[in-house]
Amino acid sequence: MKKIIVRVLVGIFAIIAVFVTVNMLSYNDYEIAEFGNKSFVLGNKHLEKYGYKKTDLIIATKTDNIKIDDSIMYYNNYESKTTIDEGKVTEISSNGKQYYLDSNTSVSDKYVLGTSDKVKVYPVVGGILEVLESRVGYLLIIVLPTLVLFAYLIRKITVELKEEKKN
Repeated sequence: MKKIIVRVLVGIFAIIAVFVTVNMLSYNDYEIAEFGNKSFVLGNKHLEKYGYKKTDLIIATKTDNIKIDDSIMYYNNYESKTTIDEGKVTEISSNGKQYYLDSNTSVSDKYVLGTSDKVKVYPVVGGILEVLESRVGYLLIIVLPTLVLFAYLIRKITVELKEEKKN
């Protein structure tokens, strides 16, 4: 029974470690994980003004079907640090590649994360993911236990090899 519980816990740990590592490897230039047409945005203080919490995981799905009066989530490059903002589309360029928002801002389609109505929010998950993806969190929660597990397996193999030599 003890072996089963240990194997299940190691399996869960491995799944979490692989997910967090893949998520971090999928970062774009703005440190947002992208998987195909989905962007994984961690809630932050800046996004609180749009009704999201700091501990939310926001999954935005990119779509090419944006219309006037749609609310979009986009990268705002106009400030010194790129942020994620929301805005209502008031006009679309003739080629459909530029959106004009109610805040007198224009956004290229390559900076759009998706429409706000297609956003999925997972409370608390963003806070957990933020801790796991931080330098200290990743080191203490992912790397260190992996090294301990690796050392344990090496020790177990060497003990078995010594026992085999004795027999």
